[in-house]
Amino acid sequence: MGMSDESTENKTPEARKLKKRKISPMDQLRSQRNWNLNRLNRAYLRPKENRFFDFFTVGTSNKKPEELLNFFKLPVFSCNYLIDIRNNPNSIHTPYWNKNSIWQLCKSQGICYLHKPNLGVPRNIRKSLFSGQMSDKQFFSWYDNNVLTEENMQEIVELVKNNDVSFMCTEIGPTYCHRYRLALKLEERLGYISFDI
Repeated sequence: MGMSDESTENKTPEARKLKKRKISPMDQLRSQRNWNLNRLNRAYLRPKENRFFDFFTVGTSNKKPEELLNFFKLPVFSCNYLIDIRNNPNSIHTPYWNKNSIWQLCKSQGICYLHKPNLGVPRNIRKSLFSGQMSDKQFFSWYDNNVLTEENMQEIVELVKNNDVSFMCTEIGPTYCHRYRLALKLEERLGYISFDI
């Protein structure tokens, strides 16, 4: 029996049906567009002074840090807290998104950078998702149950209530990223509306 036969044999029936997770950039951009159009609609229909949106989310994989900070200069996207919800805030491929680089750039613009690894996804879980051992549904269920705990939510709720916050992660499309689960939870809990930059 070959190596591939053994690995297939040890998987559960559900895991054998799953395929490696591959999402095209176009699908991610469609996800972002649909997410934002839904929120624009909701924001337009509510009576609210000052801003349409209460907090922001951002995927960094198609942006440079300077571009993101330029968004934050626009009144509609103003942000004084950039909260990094990646488990590991370092990248070989995009070193300009490494924790120290972002912290220094944010500081120079008067923005507080805060890394919250407790809101991130551990490597073994990401690996299970991207290898096809875990479906998107299983992944989001895991995130909701293991990360969006009451303790984690209390701290984030206070930050969002008292600041102009943006949550940062990697994926372009919010509905392919754990930041979407955090955004949904905050919207549900506070009656707020988010927007993905």
